Amino acid sequence: EEDVQMAMKRPRLIWTSQLHERFVEAVNKMGVDQAVPKAIMQSMNVKGITRENVASHLQKYRAQLKKNKALLANEQKEAEQKE
Repeated sequence: EEDVQMAMKRPRLIWTSQLHERFVEAVNKMGVDQAVPKAIMQSMNVKGITRENVASHLQKYRAQLKKNKALLANEQKEAEQKE
């Protein structure tokens, strides 16, 4: 029973800078809003990566982009107020 669960659970994926770079290239090719995990996974062509790995990374990536966009907008607003 315990052996079966251990065999099924994959080790946590570490997103190296090279792996992330491939991910970003794949996402940019499709467009960040149109990109879907299965297509990203196929485009990346990396052995041993799962759809779930990609889906989770895409969710975090989109959240980070949204956060950066908000920060940029905020900085621009502050700069305009100083003028």
